Amino acid sequence: MENNRYEIQRKINEDEFSTTFKAYDKKLNRYLCLKEYHDKNYFENLTNDLKYLSNLHHPNILEMYDLINSSNKCYLTYEIFDGISLDILFERKRVSESFLLDVLKKILLSLIYSENNGIFLGNLRIYNMIVDENDNFKIDIFKNFNGEHFGDSTAQLRFNITLLLEILEESNIDIVNSNLNNFYQKLRNYTFNDTQSIMKDLNEINYNKMPSSNNESIDNTIKLDLKNEHEKNMSYKIDENIFEEEIKNKKKSHNYLKYFLVYFTSVLLAFFAAAAIIFYYNSRPKAPDYVGKNLMLAVDQATANNIELVVDKSVSVDKSNYNKYVVIGQSPKVGEKLLFKKKIKVELGLEKENTMINLIGLNLKKAKKELSNLGLNVKKVRYKKSTVYDEGLIIDQSIEAGRKIQNGDFVTITVSSGKIKRKETVDDEYTPPEENERPNEDENDNSSVDNNDSNSNNNQESNNENTRKNDNSNSGE
Repeated sequence: MENNRYEIQRKINEDEFSTTFKAYDKKLNRYLCLKEYHDKNYFENLTNDLKYLSNLHHPNILEMYDLINSSNKCYLTYEIFDGISLDILFERKRVSESFLLDVLKKILLSLIYSENNGIFLGNLRIYNMIVDENDNFKIDIFKNFNGEHFGDSTAQLRFNITLLLEILEESNIDIVNSNLNNFYQKLRNYTFNDTQSIMKDLNEINYNKMPSSNNESIDNTIKLDLKNEHEKNMSYKIDENIFEEEIKNKKKSHNYLKYFLVYFTSVLLAFFAAAAIIFYYNSRPKAPDYVGKNLMLAVDQATANNIELVVDKSVSVDKSNYNKYVVIGQSPKVGEKLLFKKKIKVELGLEKENTMINLIGLNLKKAKKELSNLGLNVKKVRYKKSTVYDEGLIIDQSIEAGRKIQNGDFVTITVSSGKIKRKETVDDEYTPPEENERPNEDENDNSSVDNNDSNSNNNQESNNENTRKNDNSNSGE
């Protein structure tokens, strides 16, 4: 069922052809009713009728969501409304005339809305009428829906009158001695020509004459979102003068003040939160420089500053002798803020062995100094744009940190020539020859060969000159 989209919570209703569950829609994060049909052919016969019900959008009619026809089972999903049907309510609670009148009006408005949209719901019963604990009302048009008499416009008025009579007769009020008696007698005599005439007659009954009525709790205006051009010609207002103009203005001004206070409080809290974050960040200490230091010395300095040095658990460290280790890298880097916990993760090398240190992030001057202390020579300085480091900082080194080195080794370092801008390609750029610290080893070898050749030629010429002088002296004699 759509990759286990719906999570079943509990069973709500069961009839001959289907079972209805309360389910949770994990895709849209909402609860709904999921009606599972046992017979695929039965479901397919109802599909066209159910599609008409998807066009109903009324505050007192449950909204249809989706039809699902999978290979194994068929489902209908619609709005969930936690309440009980009117017949159960009448068994558990004694209702007032005003409550019953309000329910009848909402039922008639719903039926008029459906008929004006060309949808005739057929034979609705009292168990289709649902009320919750706050006296909110909905019509469950999907409960026990079998398509019988659906769309029968000629019989719809008879079904509507039968429904209203059933509600009045099963209610626990004395209809004969109530203000609803005349309306009840007209229903029994079938004196109405259409549903709107029933609504008109019911609307003439005065609330104030009813016992236990509470006019403030009854909303005589039903507001709808008009969905199409056909619905724009319909009116759903019963009484337009429910609220006085003065009450409306007071409520509106009260809402403006409430919105302003909520907005002002939110802005003030956001300001203080931002200020607290900035203050906390600025008050945090910066990471000291431990690279190149003996581990014992680094631990002592870190302890004095309440900083904990952490070594990777995969690296075994002889805790009895810290003097034989040297720090070759650290994270956070030098100058970065130490946030929640004052911890610095360090990389170690052996002190007794010559190991390369980490130059990444250092400026060129400091890097040359560190290399000089290690007895290394700078073979070449390359410049390249970087996505991270600013201009003048080391971004790469030819010998990785932690590797063994020997005195006199040559190192090539790469320096950032600035950060990369958008749509800018990166090409290696080399410094001019006069900025290179040392010539290539190949160049040294070639120059030495050239010097040897020139010296051998000079020696040969001097020998030839001496031979000529000796021959001349011999001939003179």
